[in-house]
Amino acid sequence: MVPPAGGRNHLQQKKGRGFMGRSTLRTCTGMAIAAVVLLTGGCYHAVVDSGKAQSGTIVEDKWADAFLDGLVPPNPVETVQRCPNGIARVETRQSFLNLLATGLTAGIYSPMHIRVYCAAPGSDDGAADPARTVHADPAAGEAGVRAAVDRAALLSQRDGLPSFVVLPSVR
Repeated sequence: MVPPAGGRNHLQQKKGRGFMGRSTLRTCTGMAIAAVVLLTGGCYHAVVDSGKAQSGTIVEDKWADAFLDGLVPPNPVETVQRCPNGIARVETRQSFLNLLATGLTAGIYSPMHIRVYCAAPGSDDGAADPARTVHADPAAGEAGVRAAVDRAALLSQRDGLPSFVVLPSVR
């Protein structure tokens, strides 16, 4: 192919900027960043269900402060006064606004929405089958809690029935 008059082909621009001009490059970069943000951002949602009946009382924190993409977790949600019969269910998630705040701070501040459903009267720990209840060793600390949760998970997986973990009280 013979280049047009002036010695440059039609794919090159003046002053040696190459194939793409600055505005085209900015547009492509912006679209690439938007695509990465949209494809990597998802609505996180986790549910822990104790098997107890719910009372209708809900303790909620829509902006629980977490940091470093959740590596620094939020403070515990205080439920002792509002849930005298214990907890039936806990849900944690990141709403769209929580994800937006996380994205705008590059994950440094990563709030989450926590909802705790209180248990109904009469749905105490005594209702659990003693053969399916695993007690965490208070002397073992966090390792004891992890071991108890692991034992309960294996028991539930083996039998297809719920297991219960009794945690040591912290005061």
